[in-house]
Amino acid sequence: MHFKENEESPLLFRHILTVKSDISFEFSKFKSNIIIGQNIESDLSIETDAFIDLDEQFDSYDILEAEKIAKEMIQDKELSNPFDNNLHSVLQLLAERFKPGEGTYNQSLTYGVDITRKETVFFAPALILRKRDTRSFTSVFNQIITNIEQEDNPEIPILKELIEEPKEGVNFVQKMELSNSDESDQIIYFPKKYNDEQISIIREAGSHDKVLVQGPPGTGKSHTIVNLICHLLANNKKVLVTAYTARALEVLKDKLPIEFRELAVSLLSGDSSSIKGLEASINKINDHLSNTDLDVLEKEIFKLEKDLKLLRKDKRNDIWVKRFDMCQ
Repeated sequence: MHFKENEESPLLFRHILTVKSDISFEFSKFKSNIIIGQNIESDLSIETDAFIDLDEQFDSYDILEAEKIAKEMIQDKELSNPFDNNLHSVLQLLAERFKPGEGTYNQSLTYGVDITRKETVFFAPALILRKRDTRSFTSVFNQIITNIEQEDNPEIPILKELIEEPKEGVNFVQKMELSNSDESDQIIYFPKKYNDEQISIIREAGSHDKVLVQGPPGTGKSHTIVNLICHLLANNKKVLVTAYTARALEVLKDKLPIEFRELAVSLLSGDSSSIKGLEASINKINDHLSNTDLDVLEKEIFKLEKDLKLLRKDKRNDIWVKRFDMCQ
């Protein structure tokens, strides 16, 4: 919808039929692609919140009635693809019923910049980048409430783990012994100096769904997080880091080794500098992938892992020799 009725009225420039999309990043040795597609779990949505309260221009009853009929039409025709030709009839219905006798629908893809005085709906496909709102969270919470009300004894594992005492059974040490018959063979990739506490944290994280690390300021929590990020990335894991303030994320990113810092996609806020930083990170990743020979890297990784195993083996043998000398 794009029109401005008069000089005193607001400019309405808003898409009224939307669907969520997914964005993925694919790369190969020679090229990289950003793939955009429709979210298969998302339905077409009619958005009228931008103008339903404009009482001087619209009758809210007409808008609600038009939205109701359009939703029934979408459901009856089983429409889900935003580029389905049958959607033109839905858009035309909305345009004509939002302001009966005045609204029009323009089906042409040739979209002009001239602002019309009459309510007009255009067929103007576009990608819209929006901040997340609370509606998705509200939907999740409502679904949780419904599930709880419908079940006599609902099982919500994450809530049980938060509010219940852990059951007796295999403890952490036993669990580690079962998962790692030779604990010394577990490779931990920490680029910065570390201590035994950091080693225990990464092992806890490897065998538990969640780990809480507490400590007063200046005790090395950020240092520990940097080591954890690098270790997880080295093991082909995806890492999401959140903080209460953007400043905390800035400090953390500055502590990352330069090799990781350039490949970390960060969005600290919604201002222009943060958006530019996000674009720079993506461009850097794209350049890195475009100039990388995966075959060469795989051979280098294989050689380094082989050398590492030999060094660790020599180290273990040296420890046993020292122990033997002490016994003598």
